[in-house]
Amino acid sequence: MRPLRRLNYDSVTNNNDIALLRLSSPVNFTDYIRPVCLAASDSVFNNGTDSWVTGWGAVKEGESLPFPETLQEVELPVLGNRQCDCLNGVGTVTDNMICAGVLAGGKDSCQGDSGGPMVNQQGSVWVQSGIVSFGFGCGRPNQPGVYSRVSSHQSWINSHISSDKPGFVQFTSRYTCPGPPPPVISATTTTVCGNAPMNSRALGDSGVVPGGTWPWMVSLHKNGVYTCGGTLIAERFVLTSAQCFST
Repeated sequence: MRPLRRLNYDSVTNNNDIALLRLSSPVNFTDYIRPVCLAASDSVFNNGTDSWVTGWGAVKEGESLPFPETLQEVELPVLGNRQCDCLNGVGTVTDNMICAGVLAGGKDSCQGDSGGPMVNQQGSVWVQSGIVSFGFGCGRPNQPGVYSRVSSHQSWINSHISSDKPGFVQFTSRYTCPGPPPPVISATTTTVCGNAPMNSRALGDSGVVPGGTWPWMVSLHKNGVYTCGGTLIAERFVLTSAQCFST
């Protein structure tokens, strides 16, 4: 089936870089195959919010993932849009985007990771906040990666999925100073999502990822060749980036 991209996707600016894929048959959920939750439209990701990005892209700028091409992970903090826009070039980052990166450099998504997820943990639930979109090089100092902001597209996603809808969760960044605890998460559907029973995240990112750690990760291939990453969001639907598909 032809991928469904946002009609207002801009291939020059990468604004609205998002696409949906409908599977020909539903998948069966196991500990190794599970859907992620999606950030609802009223979600808040403060500067510094801990995030995880996964993919099969280059391990660093100009260096492809070596055989046996095991899934990789990296832990990154969210960077505020205003600062990200200043660093990447004023006018580069829109409200439909979210940034993450280490200003010192050395940790980032990279070429080949496009379409894959940036996720954040709230309680025991994993919520996808971003889709790997673009960046200037990989892991360069003061050049944070830019992701499509999932919460900006809740209405669009729901408008194209009549049944088997994904679970949307209101994500609220943790308080960094004394005060009342954050509100309990609330999903807009009964879909069981964001549960990764084989992921303890007791340690920091290790690069190579054991099986079952990120059970929603999808590897997209065209004519047998790896093209992009994606995310399982329901039994029949995968979320990825629009740039992964030619018009």
